[in-house]
Amino acid sequence: GYNIGIRLIDEFLAKSNVSRCVDFRETADVIAKVPLNLLD
Repeated sequence: GYNIGIRLIDEFLAKSNVSRCVDFRETADVIAKVPLNLLD
């Protein structure tokens, strides 16, 4: 649910070098392009 999603995004942001997103569409695009093995 919600908490798992928060943890995944938190871990992604900690491990990646992503700049700040301007809007929700850009956020979704960035998250959609993340390879799942980055979250291991």
